[in-house]
Amino acid sequence: MNRCQWSTLKKAPQQDAFPIYFILGTQQFPQLEKAAQIENFLAVLTEACQHGIRYFQFRDKDGSILTDMERLDLAQKAQAICQQYNVIFFINDDVEMAMQLQADGLHIGQTDPQAQKVRDLIGDNMLLGVSAHTVEQVQQAIEDGADYVGCGPIFNTQSKVNVRPAIGPELFSQLQAVNPDFPVFAIGGIHLDNVAQVQQMNPDAICVISEISASDDIELAIQQLSHSQNS
Repeated sequence: MNRCQWSTLKKAPQQDAFPIYFILGTQQFPQLEKAAQIENFLAVLTEACQHGIRYFQFRDKDGSILTDMERLDLAQKAQAICQQYNVIFFINDDVEMAMQLQADGLHIGQTDPQAQKVRDLIGDNMLLGVSAHTVEQVQQAIEDGADYVGCGPIFNTQSKVNVRPAIGPELFSQLQAVNPDFPVFAIGGIHLDNVAQVQQMNPDAICVISEISASDDIELAIQQLSHSQNS
Protein backbone atom coordinates (compact mmCIF):
# COMPACT_ATOMS: atom_id res chain seq x y z
CA MET A 1 0.00 0.00 0.00
CA ASN A 2 1.11 3.58 -0.52
CA ARG A 3 2.37 5.48 2.49
CA CYS A 4 -0.57 7.09 4.29
CA GLN A 5 -0.81 10.71 5.31
CA TRP A 6 -0.98 11.27 9.06
CA SER A 7 -4.71 11.97 8.81
CA THR A 8 -5.32 8.40 7.63
CA LEU A 9 -3.90 7.02 10.89
CA LYS A 10 -5.51 9.63 13.12
CA LYS A 11 -8.66 8.66 14.96
CA ALA A 12 -11.39 10.96 13.69
CA PRO A 13 -13.09 13.05 16.41
CA GLN A 14 -16.49 11.66 15.44
CA GLN A 15 -15.20 8.08 15.38
CA ASP A 16 -16.74 6.15 18.27
CA ALA A 17 -14.60 3.01 18.12
CA PHE A 18 -10.89 3.07 18.93
CA PRO A 19 -8.78 1.28 16.29
CA ILE A 20 -7.18 -1.85 17.75
CA TYR A 21 -3.54 -2.63 16.96
CA PHE A 22 -2.83 -6.29 17.73
CA ILE A 23 0.72 -7.57 18.23
CA LEU A 24 1.49 -11.28 18.22
CA GLY A 25 4.25 -13.87 17.97
CA THR A 26 4.48 -17.57 18.71
CA GLN A 27 6.28 -16.75 21.97
CA GLN A 28 2.86 -15.87 23.38
CA PHE A 29 2.15 -19.60 23.59
CA PRO A 30 5.22 -20.92 25.48
CA GLN A 31 3.37 -23.88 26.98
CA LEU A 32 2.79 -25.43 23.53
CA GLU A 33 4.97 -27.40 21.15
CA LYS A 34 6.14 -25.57 18.02
CA ALA A 35 3.46 -26.94 15.68
CA ALA A 36 0.73 -26.06 18.15
CA GLN A 37 2.21 -22.58 18.64
CA ILE A 38 1.94 -21.94 14.91
CA GLU A 39 -1.59 -23.34 14.77
CA ASN A 40 -2.69 -21.19 17.71
CA PHE A 41 -1.02 -18.11 16.26
CA LEU A 42 -2.92 -18.45 12.97
CA ALA A 43 -6.23 -19.24 14.67
CA VAL A 44 -6.00 -16.27 17.05
CA LEU A 45 -4.94 -13.87 14.29
CA THR A 46 -7.75 -15.02 11.99
CA GLU A 47 -10.36 -14.55 14.69
CA ALA A 48 -8.97 -11.14 15.65
CA CYS A 49 -9.10 -10.03 12.01
CA GLN A 50 -12.64 -11.34 11.66
CA HIS A 51 -13.75 -9.26 14.63
CA GLY A 52 -12.38 -5.92 13.61
CA ILE A 53 -8.76 -5.20 14.48
CA ARG A 54 -7.38 -2.39 12.31
CA TYR A 55 -3.63 -3.09 12.52
CA PHE A 56 -1.54 -6.20 13.07
CA GLN A 57 2.16 -6.38 13.93
CA PHE A 58 4.07 -9.61 13.38
CA ARG A 59 6.46 -9.70 16.33
CA ASP A 60 8.02 -13.15 16.63
CA LYS A 61 11.01 -12.84 18.97
CA ASP A 62 11.95 -12.85 22.68
CA GLY A 63 11.78 -16.59 23.22
CA SER A 64 10.41 -17.73 19.87
CA ILE A 65 11.65 -21.20 18.91
CA LEU A 66 10.97 -20.83 15.18
CA THR A 67 13.78 -21.07 12.64
CA ASP A 68 14.30 -18.16 10.26
CA MET A 69 12.54 -20.03 7.46
CA GLU A 70 9.63 -20.99 9.69
CA ARG A 71 9.34 -17.38 10.83
CA LEU A 72 9.27 -16.10 7.26
CA ASP A 73 6.68 -18.69 6.27
CA LEU A 74 4.49 -17.74 9.22
CA ALA A 75 4.82 -14.05 8.41
CA GLN A 76 3.65 -14.74 4.85
CA LYS A 77 0.63 -16.62 6.16
CA ALA A 78 -0.14 -13.82 8.60
CA GLN A 79 0.12 -11.28 5.80
CA ALA A 80 -2.34 -13.26 3.67
CA ILE A 81 -4.84 -13.35 6.54
CA CYS A 82 -4.50 -9.60 7.05
CA GLN A 83 -5.00 -8.95 3.35
CA GLN A 84 -8.14 -11.09 3.37
CA TYR A 85 -9.68 -8.93 6.11
CA ASN A 86 -8.22 -5.57 5.05
CA VAL A 87 -6.04 -5.31 8.16
CA ILE A 88 -2.87 -3.20 7.90
CA PHE A 89 0.11 -5.55 8.26
CA PHE A 90 3.31 -4.50 10.06
CA ILE A 91 6.58 -6.33 10.62
CA ASN A 92 8.45 -5.67 13.85
CA ASP A 93 12.11 -4.61 13.51
CA ASP A 94 13.07 -6.80 10.53
CA VAL A 95 13.70 -4.41 7.62
CA GLU A 96 14.75 -7.20 5.28
CA MET A 97 11.62 -9.24 5.93
CA ALA A 98 9.36 -6.21 5.58
CA MET A 99 10.89 -5.36 2.22
CA GLN A 100 10.86 -8.97 1.03
CA LEU A 101 7.16 -9.36 1.85
CA GLN A 102 6.30 -5.82 0.77
CA ALA A 103 4.54 -5.38 4.09
CA ASP A 104 2.22 -2.45 4.62
CA GLY A 105 4.52 -1.19 7.34
CA LEU A 106 7.50 -1.66 9.62
CA HIS A 107 7.71 -0.87 13.31
CA ILE A 108 11.05 -0.15 14.98
CA GLY A 109 12.20 0.61 18.51
CA GLN A 110 14.69 3.03 19.98
CA THR A 111 17.47 0.41 19.94
CA ASP A 112 17.05 -0.22 16.21
CA PRO A 113 18.74 1.86 13.47
CA GLN A 114 17.62 5.49 13.38
CA ALA A 115 14.22 5.97 11.75
CA GLN A 116 15.65 8.27 9.08
CA LYS A 117 18.03 5.52 7.91
CA VAL A 118 15.21 3.00 7.91
CA ARG A 119 12.98 5.37 5.95
CA ASP A 120 15.72 5.72 3.35
CA LEU A 121 15.87 1.92 3.04
CA ILE A 122 12.14 1.21 2.80
CA GLY A 123 11.19 4.26 0.74
CA ASP A 124 7.91 6.14 0.91
CA ASN A 125 5.57 3.28 -0.03
CA MET A 126 5.76 1.60 3.38
CA LEU A 127 4.40 2.88 6.67
CA LEU A 128 6.93 3.41 9.46
CA GLY A 129 6.08 3.24 13.14
CA VAL A 130 8.52 4.09 15.93
CA SER A 131 8.42 3.35 19.65
CA ALA A 132 8.83 6.60 21.58
CA HIS A 133 8.88 7.30 25.30
CA THR A 134 9.89 10.96 25.58
CA VAL A 135 9.00 14.27 23.97
CA GLU A 136 12.40 14.35 22.30
CA GLN A 137 11.91 10.87 20.81
CA VAL A 138 8.51 11.83 19.39
CA GLN A 139 9.98 14.97 17.86
CA GLN A 140 12.84 12.96 16.34
CA ALA A 141 10.47 10.34 14.93
CA ILE A 142 8.44 13.03 13.19
CA GLU A 143 11.58 14.62 11.74
CA ASP A 144 12.82 11.20 10.57
CA GLY A 145 9.68 10.45 8.56
CA ALA A 146 7.68 8.19 10.88
CA ASP A 147 3.96 7.79 10.24
CA TYR A 148 3.05 7.17 13.88
CA VAL A 149 4.63 6.56 17.27
CA GLY A 150 3.73 3.85 19.75
CA CYS A 151 4.05 5.36 23.22
CA GLY A 152 4.22 3.47 26.47
CA PRO A 153 4.11 1.34 28.35
CA ILE A 154 1.03 3.10 29.66
CA PHE A 155 0.87 0.60 32.53
CA ASN A 156 3.32 -2.02 33.75
CA THR A 157 3.41 -5.02 31.43
CA GLN A 158 4.87 -8.53 31.34
CA SER A 159 4.21 -9.25 27.65
CA LYS A 160 7.70 -8.07 26.66
CA VAL A 161 11.19 -8.49 28.09
CA ASN A 162 13.41 -5.57 29.16
CA VAL A 163 10.43 -3.27 29.45
CA ARG A 164 10.69 0.39 30.48
CA PRO A 165 8.82 1.78 33.50
CA ALA A 166 5.22 2.79 32.84
CA ILE A 167 4.82 6.35 31.55
CA GLY A 168 1.24 6.84 32.75
CA PRO A 169 -1.52 9.08 31.34
CA GLU A 170 0.13 12.43 32.14
CA LEU A 171 3.28 11.81 30.11
CA PHE A 172 1.24 10.22 27.33
CA SER A 173 -0.74 13.46 27.05
CA GLN A 174 2.52 15.39 26.78
CA LEU A 175 3.63 13.14 23.93
CA GLN A 176 0.32 13.70 22.14
CA ALA A 177 0.80 17.46 22.49
CA VAL A 178 4.11 17.46 20.56
CA ASN A 179 2.09 17.68 17.35
CA PRO A 180 -1.69 17.27 17.64
CA ASP A 181 -1.88 16.22 13.97
CA PHE A 182 0.57 13.35 14.39
CA PRO A 183 -0.78 9.85 15.23
CA VAL A 184 0.11 8.60 18.71
CA PHE A 185 -0.77 5.01 19.62
CA ALA A 186 -1.05 3.75 23.22
CA ILE A 187 0.73 0.53 24.16
CA GLY A 188 1.75 -1.44 27.22
CA GLY A 189 -0.16 -3.14 30.01
CA ILE A 190 -3.57 -2.32 28.55
CA HIS A 191 -6.32 -4.69 29.71
CA LEU A 192 -10.08 -4.68 30.01
CA ASP A 193 -9.87 -3.49 33.61
CA ASN A 194 -7.91 -0.34 32.71
CA VAL A 195 -8.80 0.35 29.07
CA ALA A 196 -11.37 2.97 30.08
CA GLN A 197 -8.49 5.11 31.40
CA VAL A 198 -6.73 4.71 28.06
CA GLN A 199 -9.85 5.60 26.10
CA GLN A 200 -10.14 8.82 28.10
CA MET A 201 -6.67 9.74 26.79
CA ASN A 202 -8.07 9.51 23.23
CA PRO A 203 -5.17 7.67 21.56
CA ASP A 204 -5.25 7.14 17.81
CA ALA A 205 -5.06 3.38 18.36
CA ILE A 206 -4.96 0.99 21.32
CA CYS A 207 -2.19 -1.63 21.09
CA VAL A 208 -2.56 -4.96 22.85
CA ILE A 209 -0.95 -8.37 22.99
CA SER A 210 -2.15 -10.74 25.72
CA GLU A 211 -5.59 -9.21 26.12
CA ILE A 212 -6.45 -10.76 22.77
CA SER A 213 -3.97 -13.64 22.53
CA ALA A 214 -5.00 -15.11 25.89
CA SER A 215 -8.70 -14.31 25.64
CA ASP A 216 -11.40 -16.96 25.80
CA ASP A 217 -13.70 -14.62 23.85
CA ILE A 218 -11.73 -12.63 21.29
CA GLU A 219 -14.81 -11.00 19.79
CA LEU A 220 -15.92 -9.64 23.16
CA ALA A 221 -12.39 -8.54 24.08
CA ILE A 222 -12.04 -6.51 20.88
CA GLN A 223 -15.47 -4.99 21.33
CA GLN A 224 -14.68 -3.91 24.89
CA LEU A 225 -11.22 -2.62 24.00
CA SER A 226 -12.47 -0.56 21.09
CA HIS A 227 -15.72 0.88 22.48
CA SER A 228 -15.86 3.31 25.36
CA GLN A 229 -17.42 1.81 28.45
CA ASN A 230 -18.79 5.26 29.27
CA SER A 231 -20.81 5.61 26.08
